[in-house]
Amino acid sequence: MHSLTRGNIFHHLLVACAGLATLTAPGLAKSRAQDAARKIEVLKTPDGGIQPQAVIDAKGTIHLLYFRGEPSSGDLYYTHLEPDSRSFSQPIRVNSEPGTAVATGTIRGGQIALGREGR
Repeated sequence: MHSLTRGNIFHHLLVACAGLATLTAPGLAKSRAQDAARKIEVLKTPDGGIQPQAVIDAKGTIHLLYFRGEPSSGDLYYTHLEPDSRSFSQPIRVNSEPGTAVATGTIRGGQIALGREGR
């Protein structure tokens, strides 16, 4: 589980192996009623990708890295979702040579991090 912030709301990103990401906002409300009123978003990883890694920048943009392909010879893709948008950007393959990313054994896809100014 990864802790994230989108806008002024604190989120936990729960990533499932099936390629689904759930954004929720638990733990900040002062009562159960407030917890129940918080919005939950379930986002499907684009293109049937698996092992998603996500971060949310200060502007609320979700940056997503995911694996697609055969476990021993796949690719890593980057995409992003702007605030108030309902669809991810066109995915970009980020491994330098096609088919060189692996998702077997204890090797589980790529890692994503944001640098200065959300880069």
